[in-house]
Amino acid sequence: MDIFNLLKKHENIRSSSLNMIASENCLSPNVKYALSVENSRYHAKFYAGTEVFLEIYEKTISLAKDLFSCSSAHISPLSGNMALLAIIFTFSNPGDQIAILPFFPGGGYPLNLEIFNRKKIDIPYNIDHFNINIAKTREMIRNLKPSLVILGASLILFPQPIAEIAEEIHKYGGVVIYDASHVLGLIAGREFQDPLREGADILLGSTHKSFPGPQGGIILSNDFQNDQLERLIGIDPLEGIGLVDNIHNSRIAALGISFGEFKEYGRDYATQVVKNSKKLANSLYENHIPLFGEKLGFTESHQVLLKIQDSLEGEYLRDCLYRYKIVTDGLLRFGTAELTHRGFKEQDMLDLGFIIAKIVNLIRKKGKISLHEEGNINLEVGKLRNRLSNSKAYFQGKP
Repeated sequence: MDIFNLLKKHENIRSSSLNMIASENCLSPNVKYALSVENSRYHAKFYAGTEVFLEIYEKTISLAKDLFSCSSAHISPLSGNMALLAIIFTFSNPGDQIAILPFFPGGGYPLNLEIFNRKKIDIPYNIDHFNINIAKTREMIRNLKPSLVILGASLILFPQPIAEIAEEIHKYGGVVIYDASHVLGLIAGREFQDPLREGADILLGSTHKSFPGPQGGIILSNDFQNDQLERLIGIDPLEGIGLVDNIHNSRIAALGISFGEFKEYGRDYATQVVKNSKKLANSLYENHIPLFGEKLGFTESHQVLLKIQDSLEGEYLRDCLYRYKIVTDGLLRFGTAELTHRGFKEQDMLDLGFIIAKIVNLIRKKGKISLHEEGNINLEVGKLRNRLSNSKAYFQGKP
């Protein structure tokens, strides 16, 4: 089987599944079209024939600043990870201490700071509330004075206390970074929190999770210009190549289209994402599935997080759900962004939560699912998949 056929097989599997991977989203037809053209072209003024693309580039920056109500937008990083590295290299020095949430508990981005000659400090975390421990974090900042504090998380259920942390770190000139990779779409839709207005110096992230754009990175700020940052992620190769060389014309055009579409439809979409997450969480909990975040209502984001015994149980349950075309990850982190994008509403999430709970409870209690029970589950999942196929998706209009 050649690569083309394998690609078609992969697309058939994923498009026919109920995708609940919190790190993924689907793309509108117009964004997909942009990704299919101009893949082999360069962008710099050094080359003739780039003037239209450079206009697209500037227009995309303008759309980003308008959507996020900020004065500075960098769209050249090829990923959220590269955006974060650009900020780390700009605002810290080798040997500096950087505060970041531990991966679990805390859900922090598991970046290996040591290989970049930076020292990692864990931000204190309250697992009962699934959020930062404000008092202990402020004490840590006062005592250790990290150059950077990186907020945001890969496992994020609730808005984080940006203002309290920014107040402490700004006393000595430290920098507050908010990695919005997971919640960028909710922030753009004014449905989560507003980091740049709450005290973060820089908002960055990837553009393909709760935000329904192409894979890539973005850096946003208000009046926080830095010449070194410009050199690291600048797009003119004749000025010296840093972390970015060719920024991929198709990605930039697709990102610009997604900004325009989000301006029109994004508020409704973001509101529905959170409504769907809450309904999914309630459905699971009412069907005896333990969840994190119970004390604060389970979630305010696009994620719902099941409590599991360990990674082995998580991976086993992930594989059991996948047998029924319910796609998630090994942490049992359920994301609602893509299903919402494709048109699911609260009743759909209520029904989906019931099915997920049935599968998980059967596996936990009996260790297996009988043929009779499997037939019923396949029938129920099939009804939901048909309902999804007939749902009205967001972001289908003209950009």
